[in-house]
Amino acid sequence: MRLPYLRFCVLICSVVLFSCKNDVKSDDPQSDTETSTEVTSEPVKNAPPTQENLDRSNSVMARVMSTKETKTYATYLITAEMSDRLLSSNGTYTVFAPSDTAILALDAKVRDSFPLMSRREQLVSMVKAHIVEGVYDSVTIIQELKQGKMTLTTVGGETLSVSRSGNEIRVKDSKGNEAMVGKSDINASNGVVHVVDGVLGLD
Repeated sequence: MRLPYLRFCVLICSVVLFSCKNDVKSDDPQSDTETSTEVTSEPVKNAPPTQENLDRSNSVMARVMSTKETKTYATYLITAEMSDRLLSSNGTYTVFAPSDTAILALDAKVRDSFPLMSRREQLVSMVKAHIVEGVYDSVTIIQELKQGKMTLTTVGGETLSVSRSGNEIRVKDSKGNEAMVGKSDINASNGVVHVVDGVLGLD
């Protein structure tokens, strides 16, 4: 007789507990309201980017920074305080950006001296020797070379001679430093970037 009684007690306790849970849930209408409010609330919308921000994010500076082969040259541009100029939409530029491999091939003493303030003038000169005002994509360069010799003046005043041999486009500075264009026509909102395999503007 004791076993059925115990089962009955357990059954009664279960029913009581279940009823208590329902009472607690129904006695708290505020929690239902709060839950409903959270579900129906609208997310905050971000303001659309301005045209200036879009131009900067697609600028030649942004392209040099995002191109995996030219990460080192991008840091040199920042150190030489050229980044703002290349981010701006006030002008157009062609950048013959030396690859990381080309910079790594330089003499270690020269390469290691670039971050030093005492050699900042040399760094700025080297950086500017790769930048030309105007847009010169590969099609434009080839068309101009068909008319004869092609020379470009960099923003630092260096003269670059451009030539073509077969499918190769080469750039040479007045000091005899030469570089070949590899990855070309990386288009930007304010110009174009070409990756080259040499470093220009060095004595």
